[in-house]
This record gives sequence, C-alpha cells and structure tokens, in this order.
Amino acid sequence: MQFAEGQRYRRGDYWLIPARTATGGIEWPQQPGTTNPRRLPARRAEHYTMPLGVVIMQGNDDPRLVDCRRCFGPLDGQPCNPD
Repeated sequence: MQFAEGQRYRRGDYWLIPARTATGGIEWPQQPGTTNPRRLPARRAEHYTMPLGVVIMQGNDDPRLVDCRRCFGPLDGQPCNPD
C-alpha cells in the first residue's frame, strides 16, 4: 500500500487490508499488468453531532432547559417519556 501524493488524509481515514493465514499473503488489488499495489482511496467514517439540550435565558427569569434528545419508545406503541 502507498499513500497517494497530494491526497488529503483526515483523522478517521482507514483501509481494509485482508490478510490470509492459509496462503500467508495479503489480498490487495494490483495495478493492471504489474505486481505493484494499486492506490486506493481512503474510506471515511461518518461523524454526526447534535445538541443534547439548550439553555434559554430570558431577562431575570430562571433559565429554561429544552431537552433536544430523541426518545425511542417501546415497540408496543406506548408513548415515550424521557423524564
């Protein structure tokens, strides 16, 4: 495996490199007509974020907390109550 010149790599990039104990070899695609390994692009893990809550401050009132979590209720159809 070789890193491609000019390619930008990020944290979390990865490659899957299958190795076989039965043959003692690594199964990596080769460049056509050669025994040189082919350059493969990195795989990237998707990262998602979302707020768990929001604090709302209005004037001198006590702060109000808004819960932004999604609730997955039971499969029997009963409503979900995170409190």
